[in-house]
Amino acid sequence: SLGHVSPDFLAEVPQRQKEGKVTTYYICCGPAKPNTFMDSELDESFWCGAYPAMCGLDGLLRWAWNSWAEDTCADATYDCRGWRSGDVFLVYPDGSPSARFLELRNGIQQAEKFNILKAQGVRPDELKALAAKYDLTAALNKKDGDFKALVQETKDVLNK
Repeated sequence: SLGHVSPDFLAEVPQRQKEGKVTTYYICCGPAKPNTFMDSELDESFWCGAYPAMCGLDGLLRWAWNSWAEDTCADATYDCRGWRSGDVFLVYPDGSPSARFLELRNGIQQAEKFNILKAQGVRPDELKALAAKYDLTAALNKKDGDFKALVQETKDVLNK
């Protein structure tokens, strides 16, 4: 899971990729931050989507897409083990995306831009400096509002 990504885990990724293995991180009912809960800041969702590219992972796996409550559109709480609202779905039963899903997607799109620019050798020092700011330990300890500046910087760097 995201909370268990460590330097040792990341050190294994290049060898796994050489072997044709896909390496992702998993996000679900934890950590508290960053995440895609209904009460999470949208910048956290963006961060979750961008993070894999910044640390060399192949992507992410998010639980769950559509594990809806009885009437999700009226009440998004999920009365099971105290899970936070929104933990069990990113889209609504009518197919409408949540704002959390849209920001996660925006982060993934920026991650793809990062990977393309990196593969093309465009602004390598700037990309390396940006990636270094996606520090997991720091992200796990951020307070409300702390993701906003990094999200804006990511967009500024990658959308030149």
